[in-house]
Amino acid sequence: MSEKLKPCPFCGKQPKTWFDVDALTEGYNVKCCDILITTIFMSDAIKAWNNRPVEDALVEALEALLNHTKNDHCIRGLNEQAKAALALAKLP
Repeated sequence: MSEKLKPCPFCGKQPKTWFDVDALTEGYNVKCCDILITTIFMSDAIKAWNNRPVEDALVEALEALLNHTKNDHCIRGLNEQAKAALALAKLP
């Protein structure tokens, strides 16, 4: 089973994918919003497209915050904001 492509980080749409052979290159392509990734294997193109280190770090930080504050009633408002941000960050 292949990994699913994440939506474009700029517009939220699904990127276009295709295989192309021309005089200079041969490979699988993923493109949206003028961002193009070309690799020999589609699995590598998907991995490169889905690589979102800042987004992943944000999700990790929000999960840590929620785990740390889940029993602290003094910061319930912050906890609710973190839950909302985490839900947005994990959108498909």
